[in-house]
Amino acid sequence: MPRTQSWSFGFQHDLGRDLIVEVNYIGNRATRQVAPQLSNINQVNPQFLPLGQLLTRNINSAEARAANIAIPYPGFNGSVAQALRAFPQYLTLTSQQAKIGASSYHGGEFKLRKRFASGFAFETSYVWSKAIGLNTPSYQGFGGVDNMLQDHFNLDIERSLLSYDVPHAFVANYIYTLPFGKSNGWRKTVLADWTISGIHRYQSGFPLQLSMNNLLPIFNRVLRPDILSGANPASGLSNSDFDPGRNHRITNAQAFASPVA
Repeated sequence: MPRTQSWSFGFQHDLGRDLIVEVNYIGNRATRQVAPQLSNINQVNPQFLPLGQLLTRNINSAEARAANIAIPYPGFNGSVAQALRAFPQYLTLTSQQAKIGASSYHGGEFKLRKRFASGFAFETSYVWSKAIGLNTPSYQGFGGVDNMLQDHFNLDIERSLLSYDVPHAFVANYIYTLPFGKSNGWRKTVLADWTISGIHRYQSGFPLQLSMNNLLPIFNRVLRPDILSGANPASGLSNSDFDPGRNHRITNAQAFASPVA
């Protein structure tokens, strides 16, 4: 069964003058999560990659016969790679009950709150956190669950920051009753009981997931490029200069290389 564990603890301290400071820790761990997007049970094992271009040859070719590649069943006429699948009679297979998803979250929260007094109250909070796990987004289409899994036989390389990870987040809200309209007459009718309030949020952006065309003939879903040593993966454009309409890029494409080059 899927399992989720959560824990937290916190401290509060009254600073006086209607001010309260609060420090909290929040943790969460999820295991055995149903994750069909993390399964590709009919991928060819990467141990066959040394076969190189032979993987693309027909099973009845002279090269395949010379390498003693077994024909999986009578009448099979596919490629060597197809013959090496666990179920060569099928294409991509996923498991709707694959309980292999896992994630963890750790966050520290710091709050400063002023209780309502003299027409004014506010609360500020800052959260410093990290969400990490098997980070493979899924896409639901007519054919079922698709995925961007790089290697079904090595799920450890899928572990990374989760797509919803926000390491820094600051939120402030306030309400202020305007000190007008206390006199009698029309000024009280027009100006009394007006308030100003607001909510402001500033946070880090979400992680980017980079991928490239798959160059491997083993039916894995995607490849992820390597970062070249010493290269800056960012394009260097500032937020104010970035314009997608002018084909600007956030990343520096020259900083990456194919892992199979």
